[in-house]
Amino acid sequence: MGYLNNTTVTVDAILTERGRELLSQGAQHFSITNWALADDEVDYGLFNFAHQLGTNYYGEVIDNMPVFEALPDETTQMLFKLVTLPKATVKIPVIDCGPSELIFTSNQQLKSIVPQTTNITNGNAQWGYSCTIADSSVCTLTVRKALPTGQVIATSPTFIGDAGTQSKTVTGLEFDLRANQSLVQDLFTTVIVTANQTGGRTSVSIRVNQPLASVSYTGVVS
Repeated sequence: MGYLNNTTVTVDAILTERGRELLSQGAQHFSITNWALADDEVDYGLFNFAHQLGTNYYGEVIDNMPVFEALPDETTQMLFKLVTLPKATVKIPVIDCGPSELIFTSNQQLKSIVPQTTNITNGNAQWGYSCTIADSSVCTLTVRKALPTGQVIATSPTFIGDAGTQSKTVTGLEFDLRANQSLVQDLFTTVIVTANQTGGRTSVSIRVNQPLASVSYTGVVS
């Protein structure tokens, strides 16, 4: 769902295919129990501390930015969800996964994602991290190091309009990605890492390069 503007409480909501299926079965089968807010469309770099009209206008450009329409596909929207932390919280968790982009150059090449909560010691040592790959056809996502309890929760939701693409989420402490190369084009996707214990969140861009074409010649060269 999405707010249409910041002057009214009107909300634009679109149901997923699964949501429409439940609603068609009757109101008793359809119940919204959780919801989230995100600021994907906000560029905080536009906050202007030097605005000549003073502090009330520092965020004027941001306030007037267009708001995204609601989409029933979390692989393309709600990538930057807002986090609610306890009032006594003194630090906002910072999640570091190393490089912001992983580039694969060969089929079945293996790379690892090792999340760290850099400013909270052992902040996610118990519940670990949830790692979501938006399109699991680009890379195979597996758990490299499981949670202390050995628990691994995996989901593979399919989203409306994905035309065969499928996201996958696993939980653990460390993760492996194995490239699935395409013969016709480079492949791109995104991995989102969420700290289950502290609420931190970050993303890693994934690119799997198309293999270089090989040409063989038969005959006599003069």
